[in-house]
Amino acid sequence: MEELLEVVADEVGSLGVETRACRGAFPDEHDDEVFVVVPHEYFVLTSEEMYPRSELLDRTIAFCVEHPGNATFETSARWAAELGGAVDINRDGAEELARRGIAAVRFRLGYSRRWDRWYGNSRRPRPYDVTYLGTTDVRRDFLLGSQARALSKLRAKLLIPPHEQMTDPRPDFLMGVVKHEHLASSKVLLNLHRGASTSLEWVRVLEAMCNGCVVVSEQSTDFDPLVPGVHLAFARPAAVVPVAAALLRAPERLREMQVRAYNCCATELSMAPSAVRLVELAESLLGHRPSPPALTPPRAAPAEPAPIVPEPPPPRSGLPEHVAWVAGVPAPVRAELARTHARALVSCEVEVADRSSSDAEAAPVDAIVSCGRDDAGLVSTLGGLARQEVATRVLVGKASVGGDGLGVAHGRVRNRLLADVVAPAVLVIQPAEPERLARRAYLFAPMLVRTEVLTELGGFDEDPSLISYEDQAFWLRLTSAGHRAALVPEIVGIGPHTEPTVFAPSTWMPEDTAEALGRATHA
Repeated sequence: MEELLEVVADEVGSLGVETRACRGAFPDEHDDEVFVVVPHEYFVLTSEEMYPRSELLDRTIAFCVEHPGNATFETSARWAAELGGAVDINRDGAEELARRGIAAVRFRLGYSRRWDRWYGNSRRPRPYDVTYLGTTDVRRDFLLGSQARALSKLRAKLLIPPHEQMTDPRPDFLMGVVKHEHLASSKVLLNLHRGASTSLEWVRVLEAMCNGCVVVSEQSTDFDPLVPGVHLAFARPAAVVPVAAALLRAPERLREMQVRAYNCCATELSMAPSAVRLVELAESLLGHRPSPPALTPPRAAPAEPAPIVPEPPPPRSGLPEHVAWVAGVPAPVRAELARTHARALVSCEVEVADRSSSDAEAAPVDAIVSCGRDDAGLVSTLGGLARQEVATRVLVGKASVGGDGLGVAHGRVRNRLLADVVAPAVLVIQPAEPERLARRAYLFAPMLVRTEVLTELGGFDEDPSLISYEDQAFWLRLTSAGHRAALVPEIVGIGPHTEPTVFAPSTWMPEDTAEALGRATHA
């Protein structure tokens, strides 16, 4: 926490505001000073006889870093209520403090020269495949232990100190430059939540990204503006090690994420706006009216600006080995696909697509993509398929709105595409709609199904009353027929909600839809 406050002091100092670091009792020689403390550390490690008097508490800002659901958050919240002001580095923490009547300003962390020991040097050796830096916790320890077999195949360094306030380094607890050098010597950082928390651990993640260490975290909330799959990877808690191992087997992909995360930190995650808000809060505690011009002078460039690492070149082949066939996709979208992918699309109609026997024999999987309103999601989906290792043919159809105003069900489009499937397995994908994903986790595709099983079941339902419930109906028919399935969340699309939603008939479901699902159950 002392290291974190030093980083914050650097940002505040760059605004022309005088700062100094103190240990122990509050200095009490000036009445124009405002104090910033991490409450769950300071008021636990400091003896009560050294606690500041009430007048100084009124001029103290709680710098909160803990997540709701943990005992340390409760300590922070209890003290924040007695102090003059509060800031929180986490969205969930700020929201929970507000719910308790404590106004907390959000302090968004970002790049710091104090954290960077990599400087974008791609030739720096990284002897560790994975590292883990987290205090002991029953849940965390169980998750790591359950993945010990996969960990044993990697060059791993796991540092698991006891969960208590640390003031000095120890073999399992690194501090300062030593910690950052270690991150710059590791390829992947594993990140697991402690207790009931679900928010991203921003300090640990940023320290890793500033040192070119790619983060593989269990699913998290509050990760904006980071993009999963671009700046870091998310996985089920019990699968973080296998996902990290998969990244290590794809060095080009790992390098791409490493560079993009570092550049995002250096260019998009500035702490300057948050430092301004912190100073404004301090001014208000002194009874001064904030003077924006005095608080926001031109920011001086660092003596050694963070280097922007050149982005890795795009893959030579945009689409997978076999050409995508598109039915009903608008010309502008086809043009965008042709621009972003090296291989052009050969046709806009499934019926006239030319298929060679050599293609059919080479592809163990045919992917059928049924897209809706969100054409941008189609571009993103095909880009994701392009990065897969398995040779895959891709067939794309559009569930549009006809002249009668009725939506064409995804089931009908999928069945049209199924007529051209020749591979033994079918990957069924529905592109993610970013706006919808921002509200809830709704995806039931992708699903990988044996072609013979799809044929046996007669494909997908085309009942208009099942529009948007096609996948639910399919799973009901599949399980009713006695077939087995396995849930693999790692292949599900990304979004701020990370747990799959269990879809069950409810009072708001249209009556004809409920009846159709009932028929699917007993088909």
